Amino acid sequence: MTPVVRDPGRRGMTALLLAIICLNSAGCWGSTDIDERAFVLMLGLDVTDEGMRISAQIAINERMTAEAGGEGVAFTVIHHDALSTSEGINLLQDTASMPLYLGHLKVVVLGEEFVKRRGLVEAVGALEREPEVRGQVWVVQAVGKAEDLLSAKPKAVRIPASQLERLLNTGLRFGHAPDSRLINVNVRLNTHGYHVILPILKEEGGAVEISGASILRGDRAVTEIGHELVHDYSLVSGASSVGVYSVASPRGAGRLYAIVRNPRQKIGVTRKSDGVAIYLRITAEAEAVEDTGPTRSGGAGWGDIAAKIPEVERMLGDEIAGRVANLIEKVQTDSGADVFGFVRYAGNLKFVEGAWDEVFPGAEVRVEVQVRLRRFGMGEA
Repeated sequence: MTPVVRDPGRRGMTALLLAIICLNSAGCWGSTDIDERAFVLMLGLDVTDEGMRISAQIAINERMTAEAGGEGVAFTVIHHDALSTSEGINLLQDTASMPLYLGHLKVVVLGEEFVKRRGLVEAVGALEREPEVRGQVWVVQAVGKAEDLLSAKPKAVRIPASQLERLLNTGLRFGHAPDSRLINVNVRLNTHGYHVILPILKEEGGAVEISGASILRGDRAVTEIGHELVHDYSLVSGASSVGVYSVASPRGAGRLYAIVRNPRQKIGVTRKSDGVAIYLRITAEAEAVEDTGPTRSGGAGWGDIAAKIPEVERMLGDEIAGRVANLIEKVQTDSGADVFGFVRYAGNLKFVEGAWDEVFPGAEVRVEVQVRLRRFGMGEA
C-alpha cells in the first residue's frame, strides 16, 4: 500500500481560504450597527414662502422597548427647509446625530396646501428612486400641516407611525381608506387617465382618525369626499367589507341595517356617438346587523320576514346602486378625475393621451347592484 503523505501547511492554507470566503459571503464588511442608525418612521411635507419644509419622525432607539428601560414616547421629530424633497432628505442629516435610514419608513404625510400647490409628483418622485423605501409605504394627506400630524402623541402609543400604518391597513381592508400605498400611487401617476385618491388623516387631542379622502386631478388635489362616500368608493375599488347600508325594515316600521361584504365588480366601457358609456355591475353579500322595527310581540313573525328577504335584497341593491351612481356623478362634476380606474377597461377603444380625461366627465354611467343576504341574525330576525 502506498503511504499517504499529509501536508499540514496545505491544510492550514485551505482552512484560511475557507474562513475568508465565509467572512466575505456574510456581507458584514462596512455594516452599521442597529443602534448607530436613525430610523425614519414618517416623513411630512409642507409648503413655505420660499419652498418646502420636510419633517421626519425618528425612533428613539433607547425607548423602543420597556425592557430596555425606555419611558415616554419613543420618537422625536426633526425639520429642515429645502427647495425639493431630495434636498430636504439630504439636509435632514444636518440635524440628525446618526445616519438616516429609510428602510422602516411607514407613512408619508402631505400637508393640505402642499398637495394643492406643489403637487404629488414632487412629493413622491424622490422616494420612488430611493432604494431603501418600500412600495408599501402609505401616502396620505393631512388636515392642515403635515408636521402637526407627525408631532401628535396618541395616548398609550409609543410609536405613532406603527399605529397609523395599522390604521390605514385596516381601513383599506374594511373600506374606510382608499389604497394609496406608494406602489399604487406610482401606477396611477404613470397611467393616462387614472387619477390618485388619498386618505385624509385628522389629528385631534392626540388621536388620529381617517377623515374622508382627497381626489387629485393629475398630481394636484381638487376636491374631497367624506368617509361615507369612501365606503361607496370601496364598493367599486374592492374591499372585504364596505360599510353599513339601510333600508325599510320588513317588520313594517323602522330601518334594517346591513353590512356589505366581499363586493365583486364587472366593468365595461363602450363608445357612443357623443362619448362613452360605462357599465358597472356589483355583486355582494350582506349581513343584517340591526333592525329598529317592532319587537316580536308587536311585529311580523319569522315566517313573514323570511318571505320578504328577496324584497330586502332588492331594496339593498337599489339603495347601494343609487349611492354609487351619485358618487360617480359627483366625482365627474367636481373633479372630472377617474379615480375608479374605469380607463383600464377602455383600452380596446384606443384613447390617446389626454382623451379619457376629456370624455370621462360626460360619460354615461349605469350601475347595477345585486345583493345576497347571507345572515339575518339569531331568533326571528
